[in-house]
Amino acid sequence: VANGGTGVVVFFPGDITDTCGELCQDYRYSAESLFWIVSSKYPHQHVVAVRPRMVHEMFALYLNFLNVDQMGNPRAELREDPGAADHLVKLLGKLGIASEERITLVGFSKGCVVLTELMRCAEAEAGPALLSRIEAIHFLDPGLMQPPVFRISEEETAVFARVCGGRFPIFMHGSPRQLDDANRPFVGENIEEFCGQLRKAGVQVSQHRYGNGDPSLNMHFDVVHCFRRSEVDEEFGPHCAGFFEEWARSSVPLG
Repeated sequence: VANGGTGVVVFFPGDITDTCGELCQDYRYSAESLFWIVSSKYPHQHVVAVRPRMVHEMFALYLNFLNVDQMGNPRAELREDPGAADHLVKLLGKLGIASEERITLVGFSKGCVVLTELMRCAEAEAGPALLSRIEAIHFLDPGLMQPPVFRISEEETAVFARVCGGRFPIFMHGSPRQLDDANRPFVGENIEEFCGQLRKAGVQVSQHRYGNGDPSLNMHFDVVHCFRRSEVDEEFGPHCAGFFEEWARSSVPLG
């Protein structure tokens, strides 16, 4: 947990990100690095970075939040009684986060599977209370190795929309790394389908793109630095692209 003030930002990282060391030797992609970047974007709020239950062969496995396979993809047989919301509420409580604190959810890459699962919890035991505290949900360059990227049905999306009542926006941030991947065309297609599904249900959603050129890992991680925190955010945005590439060229560590 970092920073202070009012509100809390809950961040879920993705694949290859772990504590810097044997499993993650490039500091730029480490949990410490991304925690620093997200914390710098929200200097007046608590920031909580949630580590996956396991990082197996560089795949983030959020086993505490939903059923996943050995690569961290949500299994087809998702729980009918999703417990992700209850788990998150208990986790925040153990960290001393007050039950009335407003929450911003941020998922990056594989970490976005948790956001979708939390949306499925709209009618679960802790779901309505948790969703009543949400200020915004940010999907940062979501993508999986197999479809679907968003395992939530139209019916579940409609329930989510009804419970939330349009109280907060959803932001879909992307880069060419996911949107233009020729080997995984379903990623960009699924993102468009999911945004359409949200709009059909009456959910407020906006889409943002960062970076141009050939897809790269640095471009993918750039989204964590670039993403706009709100529709009126002028500090961050596409003009910030290239941060990780510049960091790679720099001989002086930026962290």
